Amino acid sequence: MPDLLTVPGLDERLFELSGSVGIGRINRRADVFKLQTLLHREGYLDAAGPEGGWGGDWGNRDDYALRRFQRDNGLVIDGIAEPEGETMGTLRGFHLPPVTALPLRGSRHAA
Repeated sequence: MPDLLTVPGLDERLFELSGSVGIGRINRRADVFKLQTLLHREGYLDAAGPEGGWGGDWGNRDDYALRRFQRDNGLVIDGIAEPEGETMGTLRGFHLPPVTALPLRGSRHAA
């Protein structure tokens, strides 16, 4: 299996959930795997921990990691990630390309 943290072009697809993820939610394996990967990227889920890696099954370790992420980022702590919700939006915001500042019109640095 390729390292999903380095597959070219995968970044945008990591943020595309087809349903909600969390305890008692839809938890499609592909969505769970994406969220687990994102939580790992942010340092909230250890793939090499005592419970091993992840495989798309949502459990207590994942719920704890998601709630810690939500708490640390000032989000509603509900343990749920919705496709267009604030948790996914915050995760997406961490991975946006940097914005290049353009000079203001009329400034001495304008081209």
